[in-house]
Amino acid sequence: MNDRDLPAPDEREAEIIRLCARRIGLWHERAAIAEGDPRAPDRGPLHSRYDAMFTKDTAAARRLLELGAPTTPGGKTIMARLALLHWQTLSDGSLMVETNWEWLTAMSLQSIAGSAIPITAGETLRYHLGLPDEAGEAPNA
Repeated sequence: MNDRDLPAPDEREAEIIRLCARRIGLWHERAAIAEGDPRAPDRGPLHSRYDAMFTKDTAAARRLLELGAPTTPGGKTIMARLALLHWQTLSDGSLMVETNWEWLTAMSLQSIAGSAIPITAGETLRYHLGLPDEAGEAPNA
């Protein structure tokens, strides 16, 4: 791919926003299918529908990779929201972070997305920051 294959800046940003919105919609639809039929990702009556959505999502992800990072506030916001959807969450809905890098990235994404999802520091991060573990024990105590 070269620069001649990319749309003009305004068109490019609009395409990024459309693709992110599409991927967010597909994520929610796949989650609803998997909730209704936990076998859907691998087999079961909804497998073909789930698989078709995965194929669409992969195509959208490839195109986003070609287009590069968004440059407008709207593009940055929707991409951050998409990234947060793909973050590992715990059963309480909080974002799980194990490293300093993950913590800073999650905080940055939340800042851009205007989100306030709770963040849970995992064992590794707690240890490195000298925070008590879930039992209230300080590291190296």
